Amino acid sequence: MKEIIAFLRVEAGKEKEVLEKLSSLNEVRDVCIVFGEYDIIAHFRVDIEEDLLPQATIIKAHKIISEKLHNIEGIVDIVFLPVSESLIKKRGPVQVEIPVPISNPVD
Repeated sequence: MKEIIAFLRVEAGKEKEVLEKLSSLNEVRDVCIVFGEYDIIAHFRVDIEEDLLPQATIIKAHKIISEKLHNIEGIVDIVFLPVSESLIKKRGPVQVEIPVPISNPVD
């Protein structure tokens, strides 16, 4: 199993459409729209032989993902980063208490 993070630039106004198409791919673990230099970040897991050399697994995973992404209209640019190690920690929702302002009595 090889993991790759992809940073994508998308045509203006097509972010949600691309997000939906990416989320339908079997290899996608997580995908989200972000602010900044890139528009979407996607986390991929590709099931490939682990007996290959590390560089060969990265190249093979990159090829599999590239072929699928090039069929999605609206993607302008892609940067791939292979994941060296990962740790997933599942947590429940964060609870935040919002302080209620204390009103000063009027004299």
